[in-house]
Amino acid sequence: MNASIIDRLIEHFLQINSFLMETRQISMSLEINNHYRKIILFSCASLYEHELSKSIKELFMHRTGNSEQLVSFVFSKAIDRQYHTYFDWKNGSINTFLSLWGEGFKKMIKNKIAQNKELKEAMESFLEMGRERNCLAHENFLDYNLEKSVEEVIGMHKKASLFVDFLITEITQMGQ
Repeated sequence: MNASIIDRLIEHFLQINSFLMETRQISMSLEINNHYRKIILFSCASLYEHELSKSIKELFMHRTGNSEQLVSFVFSKAIDRQYHTYFDWKNGSINTFLSLWGEGFKKMIKNKIAQNKELKEAMESFLEMGRERNCLAHENFLDYNLEKSVEEVIGMHKKASLFVDFLITEITQMGQ
C-alpha cells in the first residue's frame, strides 16, 4: 500500500508540533494535537478504503480481461460506496468481507490470522480505525472526543497498514 501521503501528513504534524513546543506555545500545540489526531485517523481510514477498493477493481479488471461493461457493473454494484458494508465496524469483525469471497477464502484468511499474533493485532487496529472513522464522520467531527493521542493513532496506522497490505496481497493472488 502506498502510505507515503500519510507519512507526509505525519511528518508535517511532527514539524508543526516541534516548532510549537520549541517556541513554548503549549496551548497551540495541544490544539494542533487535538485536530491532527482526527485528521490522521480519518486520512488513514480513507486511504485503506481507496487501496482495498482499487485492488478489488483491479482483480475484476484482470479476471474479466478488462471488459469495460463487466468492470463497470461490478464497480457500480459491488465496490463503489460499498466499502463500509464490507466490515462490521461496530462489532469489530471482518467476517462479512471474508464471506463475500466464499467459505474457502474465509477459512484460509481466518487461519492465517489465528496463526499470526502480529496480523491479528493489525486486524484489530484496522477495525478500530474504521470504527473511529465512522464516529468522526457521523458524530460531528469537531466535537467528537477521540480518546487516542496522535502517537496512538500513528501506532494504530502502522499496525493497520500491515493488515491492509495483507488483504491486498491475498486479493491480488486471487487474480493469478
